[in-house]
Amino acid sequence: MSTVSTAGGRFWTFSLEVYGRPGVAPACLALQDRHGLDVNLLLFCCWAAAQGVRLDHRAIVDAEAAVAGWRNQVLKPLRSLRRRLKREFTGFPAADIAALRDRVLAVELEGERLAQARLESLLPAAAADGSETGPVLALRALRLYFRLEGVDPDDVDDRDCQALLAGTFPDASQAAISAALSG
Repeated sequence: MSTVSTAGGRFWTFSLEVYGRPGVAPACLALQDRHGLDVNLLLFCCWAAAQGVRLDHRAIVDAEAAVAGWRNQVLKPLRSLRRRLKREFTGFPAADIAALRDRVLAVELEGERLAQARLESLLPAAAADGSETGPVLALRALRLYFRLEGVDPDDVDDRDCQALLAGTFPDASQAAISAALSG
Protein backbone atom coordinates (compact mmCIF):
# COMPACT_ATOMS: atom_id res chain seq x y z
CA MET A 1 0.00 0.00 0.00
CA SER A 2 2.76 2.45 0.79
CA THR A 3 3.75 2.94 -2.86
CA VAL A 4 0.61 4.98 -3.52
CA SER A 5 0.04 8.66 -2.85
CA THR A 6 -1.69 9.51 0.39
CA ALA A 7 -4.12 11.66 -1.60
CA GLY A 8 -7.50 10.46 -0.53
CA GLY A 9 -9.60 10.35 2.57
CA ARG A 10 -8.75 10.06 6.23
CA PHE A 11 -9.34 6.30 6.14
CA TRP A 12 -6.86 5.87 3.27
CA THR A 13 -4.24 7.93 5.08
CA PHE A 14 -4.81 5.88 8.25
CA SER A 15 -4.56 2.63 6.29
CA LEU A 16 -1.28 3.57 4.62
CA GLU A 17 0.21 4.44 7.99
CA VAL A 18 -1.05 1.36 9.85
CA TYR A 19 -0.39 -1.08 7.01
CA GLY A 20 3.25 0.06 6.96
CA ARG A 21 3.79 -0.73 10.63
CA PRO A 22 5.64 -3.92 11.60
CA GLY A 23 3.53 -7.06 11.36
CA VAL A 24 0.35 -5.44 10.03
CA ALA A 25 0.71 -6.22 6.31
CA PRO A 26 1.59 -9.90 6.90
CA ALA A 27 -1.30 -10.24 9.37
CA CYS A 28 -3.81 -8.69 6.96
CA LEU A 29 -2.60 -10.77 4.03
CA ALA A 30 -2.63 -13.95 6.12
CA LEU A 31 -6.26 -13.33 7.13
CA GLN A 32 -7.09 -12.60 3.50
CA ASP A 33 -5.39 -15.74 2.22
CA ARG A 34 -6.58 -18.07 5.01
CA HIS A 35 -10.19 -16.94 5.20
CA GLY A 36 -10.90 -14.72 2.20
CA LEU A 37 -11.31 -11.69 4.45
CA ASP A 38 -11.18 -8.22 2.91
CA VAL A 39 -8.13 -6.24 4.06
CA ASN A 40 -10.07 -3.01 3.61
CA LEU A 41 -12.78 -4.25 5.99
CA LEU A 42 -10.20 -5.40 8.53
CA LEU A 43 -8.67 -1.93 8.44
CA PHE A 44 -12.12 -0.31 8.51
CA CYS A 45 -12.89 -2.12 11.77
CA CYS A 46 -9.66 -0.76 13.23
CA TRP A 47 -10.11 2.74 11.82
CA ALA A 48 -13.62 3.03 13.25
CA ALA A 49 -12.28 2.04 16.66
CA ALA A 50 -9.44 4.54 16.37
CA GLN A 51 -12.13 7.17 15.72
CA GLY A 52 -13.94 6.06 18.87
CA VAL A 53 -16.80 4.52 16.89
CA ARG A 54 -18.29 1.19 17.88
CA LEU A 55 -19.37 -0.76 14.80
CA ASP A 56 -22.38 -2.97 15.33
CA HIS A 57 -23.53 -5.94 13.30
CA ARG A 58 -25.62 -3.75 10.94
CA ALA A 59 -22.66 -1.45 10.23
CA ILE A 60 -20.44 -4.43 9.36
CA VAL A 61 -23.12 -5.97 7.13
CA ASP A 62 -23.64 -2.64 5.37
CA ALA A 63 -19.90 -2.13 4.88
CA GLU A 64 -19.46 -5.63 3.46
CA ALA A 65 -22.41 -5.18 1.11
CA ALA A 66 -21.13 -1.79 -0.06
CA VAL A 67 -17.80 -3.16 -1.30
CA ALA A 68 -18.50 -6.83 -2.09
CA GLY A 69 -19.25 -6.33 -5.78
CA TRP A 70 -16.25 -4.04 -6.28
CA ARG A 71 -13.97 -6.47 -4.45
CA ASN A 72 -15.22 -9.51 -6.36
CA GLN A 73 -15.45 -7.97 -9.83
CA VAL A 74 -12.49 -5.56 -9.75
CA LEU A 75 -10.03 -6.07 -6.91
CA LYS A 76 -9.83 -9.86 -6.85
CA PRO A 77 -9.24 -10.16 -10.62
CA LEU A 78 -6.54 -7.47 -10.45
CA ARG A 79 -4.86 -9.22 -7.48
CA SER A 80 -5.03 -12.55 -9.29
CA LEU A 81 -3.47 -11.07 -12.43
CA ARG A 82 -0.72 -9.36 -10.42
CA ARG A 83 0.11 -12.62 -8.63
CA ARG A 84 0.18 -14.56 -11.92
CA LEU A 85 2.66 -12.04 -13.26
CA LYS A 86 5.16 -13.16 -10.61
CA ARG A 87 5.82 -16.26 -12.72
CA GLU A 88 8.19 -16.42 -15.63
CA PHE A 89 6.66 -16.48 -19.08
CA THR A 90 8.80 -18.16 -21.72
CA GLY A 91 9.80 -15.77 -24.46
CA PHE A 92 8.89 -12.63 -22.52
CA PRO A 93 11.58 -10.45 -20.93
CA ALA A 94 11.43 -10.64 -17.14
CA ALA A 95 11.97 -6.87 -16.86
CA ASP A 96 8.94 -6.20 -19.07
CA ILE A 97 6.78 -8.56 -17.03
CA ALA A 98 7.97 -6.88 -13.82
CA ALA A 99 7.11 -3.45 -15.23
CA LEU A 100 3.66 -4.67 -16.23
CA ARG A 101 3.16 -6.17 -12.78
CA ASP A 102 4.05 -2.80 -11.22
CA ARG A 103 1.43 -1.07 -13.37
CA VAL A 104 -1.20 -3.65 -12.43
CA LEU A 105 -0.27 -3.11 -8.76
CA ALA A 106 -0.78 0.65 -9.17
CA VAL A 107 -4.24 0.06 -10.67
CA GLU A 108 -5.07 -2.43 -7.91
CA LEU A 109 -4.07 0.05 -5.23
CA GLU A 110 -6.17 2.77 -6.83
CA GLY A 111 -9.06 0.32 -6.72
CA GLU A 112 -8.37 -0.28 -3.02
CA ARG A 113 -8.39 3.49 -2.43
CA LEU A 114 -11.79 3.75 -4.11
CA ALA A 115 -13.15 0.92 -1.94
CA GLN A 116 -11.87 2.71 1.13
CA ALA A 117 -13.48 5.97 0.06
CA ARG A 118 -16.78 4.07 -0.14
CA LEU A 119 -16.24 2.56 3.29
CA GLU A 120 -15.26 5.91 4.79
CA SER A 121 -18.61 7.32 3.69
CA LEU A 122 -20.33 4.62 5.77
CA LEU A 123 -18.66 5.34 9.11
CA PRO A 124 -21.45 5.81 11.64
CA ALA A 125 -21.47 9.23 13.28
CA ALA A 126 -22.22 7.92 16.74
CA ALA A 127 -19.20 7.50 18.95
CA ALA A 128 -18.90 4.77 21.54
CA ASP A 129 -19.82 5.66 25.10
CA GLY A 130 -16.16 5.82 26.13
CA SER A 131 -16.28 2.82 28.44
CA GLU A 132 -14.32 0.65 25.99
CA THR A 133 -10.77 1.21 24.85
CA GLY A 134 -9.80 1.47 21.18
CA PRO A 135 -8.34 -2.05 21.11
CA VAL A 136 -11.56 -3.47 22.61
CA LEU A 137 -13.71 -1.60 20.06
CA ALA A 138 -11.49 -2.80 17.22
CA LEU A 139 -11.48 -6.41 18.35
CA ARG A 140 -15.25 -6.37 18.82
CA ALA A 141 -15.69 -5.12 15.24
CA LEU A 142 -13.16 -7.64 13.89
CA ARG A 143 -14.99 -10.47 15.67
CA LEU A 144 -18.31 -9.31 14.18
CA TYR A 145 -16.72 -9.30 10.74
CA PHE A 146 -15.25 -12.78 11.30
CA ARG A 147 -18.67 -14.11 12.32
CA LEU A 148 -20.30 -12.51 9.29
CA GLU A 149 -17.80 -14.37 7.10
CA GLY A 150 -18.19 -17.65 9.00
CA VAL A 151 -14.71 -17.54 10.53
CA ASP A 152 -14.20 -19.10 13.96
CA PRO A 153 -10.90 -17.47 14.99
CA ASP A 154 -8.14 -19.72 16.23
CA ASP A 155 -4.82 -18.89 17.92
CA VAL A 156 -3.20 -17.97 14.59
CA ASP A 157 -6.06 -15.56 13.82
CA ASP A 158 -5.70 -14.09 17.31
CA ARG A 159 -1.99 -13.43 16.68
CA ASP A 160 -2.90 -11.68 13.43
CA CYS A 161 -5.53 -9.61 15.26
CA GLN A 162 -2.93 -8.77 17.89
CA ALA A 163 -0.63 -7.44 15.14
CA LEU A 164 -3.51 -5.37 13.73
CA LEU A 165 -4.32 -3.95 17.15
CA ALA A 166 -0.67 -3.15 17.89
CA GLY A 167 -0.34 -1.42 14.53
CA THR A 168 -3.54 0.54 14.99
CA PHE A 169 -2.86 1.53 18.58
CA PRO A 170 0.94 1.78 18.83
CA ASP A 171 0.70 3.73 22.09
CA ALA A 172 -1.43 1.07 23.77
CA SER A 173 0.39 -1.21 26.13
CA GLN A 174 0.86 -4.85 25.27
CA ALA A 175 -1.18 -5.59 28.39
CA ALA A 176 -4.13 -3.56 27.05
CA ILE A 177 -3.98 -5.39 23.73
CA SER A 178 -3.71 -8.77 25.45
CA ALA A 179 -6.64 -7.84 27.71
CA ALA A 180 -8.73 -6.98 24.65
CA LEU A 181 -7.94 -10.37 23.13
CA SER A 182 -8.73 -12.29 26.29
CA GLY A 183 -11.85 -10.28 27.16
